[in-house]
Amino acid sequence: MKLHDHLPNLRRALLPHDTHGLRTLYRARRCTAMRYRWDLLWCAVDAGHFDIGTLYREGANDEHIDTLLRAAVPRL
Repeated sequence: MKLHDHLPNLRRALLPHDTHGLRTLYRARRCTAMRYRWDLLWCAVDAGHFDIGTLYREGANDEHIDTLLRAAVPRL
């Protein structure tokens, strides 16, 4: 499976966590977009909505995963 094949599942997993309130909070705290993306990912992982281990087992590294996250998360 290619990394981009995970994009639909990742988007679905992140959607409940990507809220207007959270975006407002991160902007107010001047967090980077990268920090926001990765925090969303870990929220989804912690909630059991996404298995990040699958990406690592398929050979992805953090740069690959961040590229996937940039495609999945609208700009902060």
